[in-house]
Amino acid sequence: MFRCAKQYRARGASLLELLIAVSLLGALAAVLLTRLAQLEAAAERAYVDYTVSALKSALRLRVAQLMLEGRMQEVVRLAGSNPMDLLEPKPNNYAGTFASGAQAAHSGNWYFALDTGELVYVLKNTRHLGESNPRTVSIRLERVGSAAEMAGAEVRLSAVTNSMTSAKR
Repeated sequence: MFRCAKQYRARGASLLELLIAVSLLGALAAVLLTRLAQLEAAAERAYVDYTVSALKSALRLRVAQLMLEGRMQEVVRLAGSNPMDLLEPKPNNYAGTFASGAQAAHSGNWYFALDTGELVYVLKNTRHLGESNPRTVSIRLERVGSAAEMAGAEVRLSAVTNSMTSAKR
């Protein structure tokens, strides 16, 4: 006669198998979140570098325009002014001008501090930087050369407290 094939009973995962699966998923999530934070910081760094490059280009264009029009006195007056005034349109995260930087310390925003004459970006992603790294990127327009050397006057965009970009020309 015919015998029936062995019947297997359906059985669920044991508690040990479930714990191993949850542990593996937790480890993968931790690695993924760490990598995501690094990528987010790299994107923020690239955004700051892009904005600084746009400011440098706008400054060069403005200086060239003033030189072509023979208004060298105005080139010297650019030093200490708000570099964001050179951009059109301004970045969406530009908070504006403030008398004191402490009023505008929102992460992920640019602002111009009147008291120091610096354009400041407050970093969003600072957890991975450690205590020795800056929490802000500060930029200032400085005059290179004396007022007597007007023909060779140059205005420079320089990073003041920024470890991400060095002094810019």
